[in-house]
Amino acid sequence: MAEKALLFCGTGAGMAMAANKCRGAFAVVCESVYTARMARVINNANVLAMGAWVIAPEMAIMMVDTWLDTSFHEGMPEERQAFLCNAYTQVRGIEERNMKEARGDD
Repeated sequence: MAEKALLFCGTGAGMAMAANKCRGAFAVVCESVYTARMARVINNANVLAMGAWVIAPEMAIMMVDTWLDTSFHEGMPEERQAFLCNAYTQVRGIEERNMKEARGDD
């Protein structure tokens, strides 16, 4: 399993939808440097999807650089960090349960 991934298609939406079907993938579509940064800070996104039809190459480079250089809950106050970590843990639990149901595991 990869730690992080970059995906590109026309709008980024289709790639993000497909990636989010994979265990451990938390894919987001971003169209700005700010949303790419916040996808890491708040959502701990490990897959960045971008649309080649809507993002200029120079912007894509800035977005990727920012996304790669940003960590989960970076710059957040301690209580917000705890909240984000708890939310992320809950989402991982939901994902695990849903993956087991989809496979028919008991």
